[in-house]
Amino acid sequence: MKLGLLGYPIAHSLSPKLYQMILKEKLASYELFPFEASEEVPSLLHFQSRLDGLNITTPYKTHFIDDVIIESPIVRELGAINTISFTPNGNFATNTDAVAVEEILTRYKTEYKNIHLVLLG
Repeated sequence: MKLGLLGYPIAHSLSPKLYQMILKEKLASYELFPFEASEEVPSLLHFQSRLDGLNITTPYKTHFIDDVIIESPIVRELGAINTISFTPNGNFATNTDAVAVEEILTRYKTEYKNIHLVLLG
């Protein structure tokens, strides 16, 4: 599997090490794409032709939003993606942070009926 990370700055990112630990021998490569200006970012086709998936961080979480398939209504409403999977059926994007928060809050709502949560930020 070939993965990459798009963002700026990203030299400090732990993603390459984390994905290596998680995927082990399944990970063929993890490339960093540190573009300072949005004009420098290659097309989605460029990434699709060389990767199986792309992680996206600041400031590019909206850069490809009109070029991908977003199945989650929450992610669509949020208007920010952090992961793109390149598949034969299309380029699917999500926001793993939003999906995780939604899952956790749904579980808390079920398990702790009287809990009062306040989200900041």
